[in-house]
Amino acid sequence: MCHNWTKWLGYCVLLAALPLAVAGAIFPVNEYTAQGFDAIDCDGPIQALMVAGPALLIYGIGAILNGVRYQKRLNLVIATFCILICLPVGFNIVNAVKEVRHNAASETCN
Repeated sequence: MCHNWTKWLGYCVLLAALPLAVAGAIFPVNEYTAQGFDAIDCDGPIQALMVAGPALLIYGIGAILNGVRYQKRLNLVIATFCILICLPVGFNIVNAVKEVRHNAASETCN
């Protein structure tokens, strides 16, 4: 009974973190570029990283834990869903790291 309860708790955590993952995938890493200006955002992509980091962690763990039990069809579907969520969030994190390096190389924000 305890195993069944923890399994459904994990599914609920994945479902509750879905808005976090969507926000982590769509938040812009440079607010000015998103508005159409070609400017350097000296605040950095902290807004995108604050949301995308925990989302990548939650869905990465979900993909691993459900991928280990891939014999059951539901676990395979959930692991695939978690991987599909991790891809755009991971791309946004990579773009945020590139933006941080770009801002560090620029002398505008110093």
